[in-house]
This record gives sequence, C-alpha cells and structure tokens, in this order.
Amino acid sequence: PAYIQEAYLGCFTRFLFSCLIDADRINSADFEHPDNQHCRTDLKPDWQVAINRLESCLSSFTVSNPIDHIRQDISNWCKARAEDEQGIYTLSVPTGGGKTLASLRYALYHAQKYELDRIIFIIPYTSIIEQNAQVVSGILGNQENNIPWVLEHHSNLEPERQTCQSKLLSDNWDSPIIFTTMVQFLETCFGAGTRGVRRLHQLARSVLV
Repeated sequence: PAYIQEAYLGCFTRFLFSCLIDADRINSADFEHPDNQHCRTDLKPDWQVAINRLESCLSSFTVSNPIDHIRQDISNWCKARAEDEQGIYTLSVPTGGGKTLASLRYALYHAQKYELDRIIFIIPYTSIIEQNAQVVSGILGNQENNIPWVLEHHSNLEPERQTCQSKLLSDNWDSPIIFTTMVQFLETCFGAGTRGVRRLHQLARSVLV
C-alpha cells in the first residue's frame, strides 16, 4: 500500500537527517572544543571483554535453591538463543527471574555474533533504570580506553552523578551500552526538532532491549 511506502520513505529520510545533523554537531563542537575528541572513540566495542566480565560474575553466584536453578536455566536459554537470526523476540519472565543479567547476556552474545555497535536498554521507569544500570556498571566497569561501558540517559540523573563525558555522549548515544527511557526513545523516533533525531541513526546495528 502507498501509505506503507510513504512511512518507509519518511523513516529513511529521518535516518539520513539524523546522520547529517549528528556529523554537523560533532564537527562544530570538536572544532570549538578539541578536547571533546578524547571523550569519544571510533573503535568498535570489544564485546568479548564484556562477556568475560559477565561470565565471571555469573560463575561466582551460588546455586543452591530451586529459584537459583530456574534463574540459571533462563540465563542459559538466553545465551543459547543469542545465536539466532536478528529479529524480534520476547522474554516472559516474572519478577525475580533474573531478567536483567539474562537479557544482558543475550545482548552481549548477539552483538558479538553480528558485530553490532551498541546495546540499548529502553525501560519505562527511571527507578528501574537506575537499579539495572548500577548492576551492569558494577559488573562491566570501564573499557580499555577508560570510557565506561554503560551510559545512563534519563531525567532522574542528578548533576553530581553526571560528568562532562557522560553529558557529551548522551547527545548522540555514543556508548556501547545505553540505559534510557521509553520517552527518550519515542522522542528519538518521532519527536520534532533536532535534539532527539540526532540519536536515531544509532539505533541501527544495535540490540534494542
């Protein structure tokens, strides 16, 4: 149908605009503040490093109760399914089932298999974002270039928790793993102006959780 073709054309146009506006903003900002370049990296994430740190953490967990075995089975199932083709998948697990690390495990292995650029966790509540981001940050730490693996981007961030680097990377989600809200995601996809659309092209070659 014509309206579907128009929708695809609109998405493609918005994607190209995102690439253009982000390149223009980075070029202008780095010309005015050359030190900004040290906060970014053109290197692809070494997902194996993150996988090794996560697996080391998982292996340290004590498996003694029935719920522990269930969580382990869920995590192992997610790891196995990371080998599947790229597509849309669901994970229906109740509270306490270990979704945070199970979904991270899937995302890391999937990103490594298909040589993707980033993982974006889209979560409706800021309290859950902060909790999950803290857990993942504690496990993964920093990359070899000393840039954190995890970037938080939501309205609940307190100024003292933000750095010049995190503020800069939040402009275009230039980080391996991003924790953000559904509001920010929808603003990126459909919002007016140039601030949100600048991040749209970063959704390509990404695992969206």
